[in-house]
Amino acid sequence: MVQVILKETILGLGKFGEVVDVKPGYARNFLVPQHKALPVTEENRSVIESQRKDLEAKEADRRKAATELAKRLAAQKFMIEVTTSDGTRLYGSIGVSEVKHLLDEKGYEQIEKRAINIIDGPIREVGEYKVLITYHADVQDEITVRVVADANATQESVDDLGEADSEFDTEN
Repeated sequence: MVQVILKETILGLGKFGEVVDVKPGYARNFLVPQHKALPVTEENRSVIESQRKDLEAKEADRRKAATELAKRLAAQKFMIEVTTSDGTRLYGSIGVSEVKHLLDEKGYEQIEKRAINIIDGPIREVGEYKVLITYHADVQDEITVRVVADANATQESVDDLGEADSEFDTEN
């Protein structure tokens, strides 16, 4: 384990300015290159202390932007049309990737895939589902995603069944 000083609050790890223990690969490959943390040295401690006010202001700005984004998303309605087998059961399921794609289409590319959590697990039926989005370590909110059957696909499958039934009637 190595110690790093966090330059921002990271959910599940710690708050800004804290010294935390992390695995060497996590620090080397993610935290330090992404400028989210610095290795613990006396020089880095003094740098963090001298930049504390600026970094705290940036953190407050991130929190404010996350709160505004949460409010905008809460006002939105999200709907996914899917092909179903019997009008209620989906072919396959809807997971985090599909929700991320939906958010990207609506113009919310800044939300990371890892910040999305479908509360009840993968969606396998038509209905309304709660999705928890973590905008910031201190800002979480739920959005509602409505899953509906694709009307065209459902009508086509009903038409196909009707044609199949008439074929059987003519043969008998």
